Amino acid sequence: MKSKENNQPPRLPLTFFRWYCHPDLREEIEGDLLERFHKHSTSYSEKKARWLFIKEVLLLLRPRIIRGMLNQSQLKFFNMSKINWIKLTALNLACVLMIISPFIPGPPNKLVKIFSMMGNIAGLTAVLLVPVGLMWTITEVKKWKQEGKQIKNKTSLYQLAMGTSVFMASFFLAGIFIFPSGMKIFALTGLLLVIFGLVAGKQTINKWKEVNDTFMNRAPSFIFAILTTAIISIFFIIGTLGLFEAEGIVAGIFGLLVFSAGIIWALRQIRNIREKVERKFNRLPVYLLSIPLTAFLVAMFVTTPVSDFSRTYAIKQGQLLINAIENYYREKGDYPESIEYLANAPKHTSIMGAGGFLYEKNQNGYNLSFIQWLHFGATEEIVMYNKNDEHNVKGHFATYNARKPHWKYYWLD
Repeated sequence: MKSKENNQPPRLPLTFFRWYCHPDLREEIEGDLLERFHKHSTSYSEKKARWLFIKEVLLLLRPRIIRGMLNQSQLKFFNMSKINWIKLTALNLACVLMIISPFIPGPPNKLVKIFSMMGNIAGLTAVLLVPVGLMWTITEVKKWKQEGKQIKNKTSLYQLAMGTSVFMASFFLAGIFIFPSGMKIFALTGLLLVIFGLVAGKQTINKWKEVNDTFMNRAPSFIFAILTTAIISIFFIIGTLGLFEAEGIVAGIFGLLVFSAGIIWALRQIRNIREKVERKFNRLPVYLLSIPLTAFLVAMFVTTPVSDFSRTYAIKQGQLLINAIENYYREKGDYPESIEYLANAPKHTSIMGAGGFLYEKNQNGYNLSFIQWLHFGATEEIVMYNKNDEHNVKGHFATYNARKPHWKYYWLD
């Protein structure tokens, strides 16, 4: 009888592992694989031990292990500490939750509108921040790849940072001429912030040249950090003014405090880069790539289905209220002046960002509606029921039939 201790792992998976694994890591990892295989062979059947071995080989297909895929400079990115990965994941999830929060079932909450606007603004920043984050990440990877080489190579990274800044300045300059009249002031502000940042950054870098020959390690990151702060500032200004106009003074002040905290944080990052010579991978561009891109994708592809869900959910609640109104009509011979007369009928949509139902009696019947905020590209959405199909909503730029008969929804600026 064949001893379990002499069992051999399946040859094909082992050969596959030796092929894809990086040579510097192969010996240690293969030893661990074989040790666990022999341990499983003594505890389980041969068939199960072989399947567990195949499973472990497949689970080891990771970027940091595959041969030729990553060099040591790139491993610095994938070897971010667990806490940094948790932070990055948490921030992305928080951004998703902020955007979709107005469409989640629950009690009414005005804060969800503010959070959703902030999340959508983060999505808008993706247009500018993602290219900057990409260039910054490339710079960080190349900086470590070229560690120890001639300083001339690192000068190209500084030129890449300056070139990206000039491109963004050109974008804002073009915006002064092609943006709508209401947005020209923001384009001008962005241009001035970028120019001011570049001038101040250039002066600081010139001082580094005089006292420190390692200035090129910090210069690209310093320029990218200044550029990022300028871009974020523009969107923070737009967001704060939008909150003041759409939600009032309290919401505007709340947004101003949050946005101010973000600017203070960004300025601290600039100071840290300016004052510290850290020979480690800078993770900030990873955040710039990930969070705005996540917000943009959610706003573009997730907002529509979740708003459809919340609309349908609220309409179901509305049908209960309609039944109560019609019962009142059958009993009293007339429609109620207010839905407050209906004791046991739902008065709220049960959607956090939609608020309560709005009832309006008229000569031919009544309108029942609610306001849902915020669909991407529309300030608000009015959903209305009229059993005679005599809907009347002013100021809308688009109208659609809902899934239930006699319900329509309108998008307004």
